[in-house]
Amino acid sequence: MYSGFIEYKILSSLNSLVKSSTIYIIVQKFAGGYTISDCSQLGCLKDQRSSDYASRYRFLHSPTDSKYVRIAKVISVGIQKEAEMSILSLTTGGKNLDHALLSPNDFIKSLSSEQAHNLVKAEGLYTKALISDPLNIRAVNNQKRMSSIVKEIDQQRYRKIDSKVARFYLVPDSDPGLKKVKVEHYFLHIYHSNAIEGNTLSLAQTRSLLETRLALGGKSLQEQNEVLGLDAAFKYLNNTLLTGTLTRISLGDILELHRRVLSFVDISEAGRLRKTQVFVGDHTPPPASMLPELMEELIDWVNSEEALALHPIELAALTHWKLVYIHPFYDGNGRTSRLVMNLILMRAGYPPAIVRKEDRSKYYEYLKSANEGDVRPFIRFIGVFVSAANRPIATQVGSLMPYTALPLHFPWLPHEQSSGRSHVIYSN
Repeated sequence: MYSGFIEYKILSSLNSLVKSSTIYIIVQKFAGGYTISDCSQLGCLKDQRSSDYASRYRFLHSPTDSKYVRIAKVISVGIQKEAEMSILSLTTGGKNLDHALLSPNDFIKSLSSEQAHNLVKAEGLYTKALISDPLNIRAVNNQKRMSSIVKEIDQQRYRKIDSKVARFYLVPDSDPGLKKVKVEHYFLHIYHSNAIEGNTLSLAQTRSLLETRLALGGKSLQEQNEVLGLDAAFKYLNNTLLTGTLTRISLGDILELHRRVLSFVDISEAGRLRKTQVFVGDHTPPPASMLPELMEELIDWVNSEEALALHPIELAALTHWKLVYIHPFYDGNGRTSRLVMNLILMRAGYPPAIVRKEDRSKYYEYLKSANEGDVRPFIRFIGVFVSAANRPIATQVGSLMPYTALPLHFPWLPHEQSSGRSHVIYSN
């Protein structure tokens, strides 16, 4: 019966996974017998009250329910009650969700920031309750009532970020402050992306290493080479992947980024898909034999009309998560995934997002939430850092009106002081 519970969890998590066919292959391997159409129906929350939906899940329940299913139901009810507590601020404030469905924009405008936060939180909890027990009808009904409102709240957040980014382009390229901000942003990206993975170099040490190429005392060569590798990868992204005619993102692009990330650390694995199974905390990535097929599916999806119709922040965050989920390399998956995420953002005209070391625990928490079936918290999390990337720049443009459209790609400034120099550490 334990294997049946695993199938239950896999199928109940499909509401986000089947939005692309990348993870569909994994589902087929475990569950079998389901077409993409079937999986889409199973994963679509709006269809969960249909008799067909219920009948498809009935095979996962014994007549008396196994202890695993009973536990899942108890968990689901507990999460549902937590969601209901989160929307108390709405009902006590005289807000009516039924009225919101008739006029969502007016309803959202009437919400305080705390009420909007609680509404999004409650809808997420209802979704989490459904992941534990897809037949929790109360959670189904409430999640359905709130989902369109939450979707509009998310879209309004994206529009605010778009406005901030557009204001950036009002700063002339000749502005010395702009150049300083870009260079500092570059150092911060390399420092934080390495620090999230456990690198102990400080920001000052990272800056010194990139500026002088001199070895740092008291720090391992591996950690210093991790800095140089990420520097080389970001330069490749900027000088090659963001110049000329922008073509579709390819597997070769991802492998080239990874090759540079590990170029000074493990040349034997740099730019190569792993050959054996790996385990990452409580996440078990797909077996190595599936990687070519999964990576091909991922590339097809990233370049598809469906994906390109998403907001760039959604596309970038989803691609990041999918790549980390697949975990195609022995090492460097996180750094490479963040580079690919920023490639998508920068091609769309956004600055590179910096996930800070201080937010490491939240970063992994939201990735875990995505693995369990709800990727939206992770997308919102990335959106916060895209917005934050513009804060130092926004102070320079006053109250100027924003442009209505973004240029083709973010005009990144490479780290000029090390540009063209050999990517090695010189000892004193």
